[in-house]
Amino acid sequence: MNLRIITIIGLLVFPLAILAASNDYTMSLEIAQKLKIQDFKKNITELQTAKMFIVNGRINKAKRILDNLNDLPTKLENIKKRYVSLIYFIKGDYKNSLEILNSMNIQEQSVSFKDICLIKIFSHMALDKITNLEQLLLNCKISSNEYAKSFHFWPSNMASLKMLKQSSTDSQSLPIESSITSTMLDFITDVDTIQLWLKIAIYSNMEAKLVPLLKHISPKIYQSATVRELIGLLYYRLNDFDNSLKYLSEINTANAENIIGNILLKTKQYEIAFGHFNLALRYKHNSLNSLERNIPLSWLLGKWDNGINFINLLTENGIEENNITTLKTAFLIQQNQYEKAWNQIQMLKTNFKKALPLKILLMGEYLSLILNKADSINYFSDNACKKFNGLSCWIKHQSIQWKSLPALIQNDTTILDNDTISLDLLKESADVSPIIEELVIGQRDIEELDSIEFGITPRD
Repeated sequence: MNLRIITIIGLLVFPLAILAASNDYTMSLEIAQKLKIQDFKKNITELQTAKMFIVNGRINKAKRILDNLNDLPTKLENIKKRYVSLIYFIKGDYKNSLEILNSMNIQEQSVSFKDICLIKIFSHMALDKITNLEQLLLNCKISSNEYAKSFHFWPSNMASLKMLKQSSTDSQSLPIESSITSTMLDFITDVDTIQLWLKIAIYSNMEAKLVPLLKHISPKIYQSATVRELIGLLYYRLNDFDNSLKYLSEINTANAENIIGNILLKTKQYEIAFGHFNLALRYKHNSLNSLERNIPLSWLLGKWDNGINFINLLTENGIEENNITTLKTAFLIQQNQYEKAWNQIQMLKTNFKKALPLKILLMGEYLSLILNKADSINYFSDNACKKFNGLSCWIKHQSIQWKSLPALIQNDTTILDNDTISLDLLKESADVSPIIEELVIGQRDIEELDSIEFGITPRD
């Protein structure tokens, strides 16, 4: 081919190749940008979902979502850390909560400090770190003042209390009641201020000092259900249950129903208390206070179906999974759902790596007998016997004596046709006559044989 033609073709084709490569590069950038935007939107959605779970008290689900978010941009990473810190704070793990906040390297003078300052302040107080608490509080007020409706009344007074408690050995000497006097109460119509005042009094165990001041609160304030609920709690902590019930009887909140339920428990009105704790769960479906009372009440009242439903709600409250499975197993046994209970026992064996606690061993032992699992009865009875359970030792002994103890226990046919032997007879005390032993070989003969064997001269 002519060199000139080749050159012309090259000049025409090469720019097209460059253009094609350029288009591919541009397309790659666009695809990468789109993927990046999609990832960004997905991460924001995940963070919003986690926030929703935190607000609704489902902190374990929120934590799982946050743990799966990796390689986030700095801004999103800080939001994630703030949520994780809040979860630790809710769980009472203030050390980890504070460490995560410190790892964010947000300066106290920065705009973002308002998002974390309150958690930081209360974590410092919980850990008794009060050295820089006053300055921390001041910076928090400055950064978040435009959002604070009550002028930081609550954190300010809590911080003051904390610092006073550090310097005073007598908590009753703290001048909390002087922060709002009886004269001032006549003029205060702000519900939020009264609420915070009552909360600080309850927190400081100074309820008795506030009771004489309650009559000075404006009647309009009593229209607030939250104020009445706090006063009901105040009387409850003073064991004045009649006055507590007067304030709480018409309040439809989880806290009010839980307090009423607690009062009824003290008078052993279990069925009515159970109903109030159920109402509390209607207002807050995973209220741990309600669940901690309704699960034992379900057992006491034989409400097995309700009990299992309550146990399932425990997973949202950070309760250890093995404890939940153990509780569920016990309730399933009471429902005669033995196969389901057996599956739960197998899960526990795996989780505990076969080092099962005694209560689980006893449930496994019982299920082995009921479900005719001869091989398993040896495992459960042996391990329970090693934990000094007498009945398990007896079952272990019987399983050795009898070929198939579970099948024998469930056998309805007559095993021993003898009217002279019965359980009642075996339980009766009997006269014990000494057994007369017949002399077979005399002691003298034994000594002579020993003397001959060992070459000893026998005694006279």
